[in-house]
Amino acid sequence: MQSDAPDGLGWIDYTMARRSVLGDLACGRVSRTEVCDCHPELMRVARYQGEPAETECPVCHSDANVTVTFAFGDRLARRNGRMIPPQEIEAYVAVPGVSCYTVEVCTDCSWNHLLRSHGAVTLTHDAGAVTRILKAAEPSRDTD
Repeated sequence: MQSDAPDGLGWIDYTMARRSVLGDLACGRVSRTEVCDCHPELMRVARYQGEPAETECPVCHSDANVTVTFAFGDRLARRNGRMIPPQEIEAYVAVPGVSCYTVEVCTDCSWNHLLRSHGAVTLTHDAGAVTRILKAAEPSRDTD
């Protein structure tokens, strides 16, 4: 796990796994349909909410390559598994038990691969941001 990031986050980079998959594709050990198998819901999120990626798609060389980040954790309640803006990763992983995952998706050919997973490695965080996230995740107390 990398922890030298200035923001105090720990993260795991999946670049070597990505290179391995792309190498297998180039050598014919896997087919394009095996690596371009994006789930329809991930594709929908990528198409409408994805952030432009820094690189083109490694399979079809399209500029339609985007990244999306999701947060998972029991304490997130109804926000568990939702897409979050990349600038909110630090606040989310400050919540105990929450992890964030950044996925690369090509909206042209359906390539998708996990780029990074994020988790807290220090106890320093913005307590106000944690409180806001937990309050937003609480079920509504409306009595209709």
